Amino acid sequence: MEASIKQTEEILLNAGMELYTNNAPYGEIITHFDNASREYPRSATALTCLSWLYLMRNEKGDADRAIDAARRAQRLEANNVQAIFNQILGMLIAGKVGIRDVVEQAFAYATLEDITLAKDNLQDALTRRPDFAEAKKLLNWIESR
Repeated sequence: MEASIKQTEEILLNAGMELYTNNAPYGEIITHFDNASREYPRSATALTCLSWLYLMRNEKGDADRAIDAARRAQRLEANNVQAIFNQILGMLIAGKVGIRDVVEQAFAYATLEDITLAKDNLQDALTRRPDFAEAKKLLNWIESR
């Protein structure tokens, strides 16, 4: 039964990723991942994706929503580096303090694979939103480490 639930969760998450890949409207994709996070409340992946989507949509209040989703994902999965980087982006957008500690935490957990994925995601963000200054700033921080 557990394998069946995990498989169903994976199908739902993959459907959301397909929406993102196909450039569906952010509101639609956010609704999809919000529903996924409610259906699978222990899914750090759903929350991490939801956090990223709020950052990409960038409407009023989205930075705080992104930070909240990223922190919830990290509570479920302490070494979720993408969630930590999402939290950093949200903090940069919202002008929050304490970013340096979160950056250090990200690098403490990060593997080479995590760094490569983060750089790829940030490059994708800059392709989709060339004006995303905070993504450029974080990418520069990562590349200078």
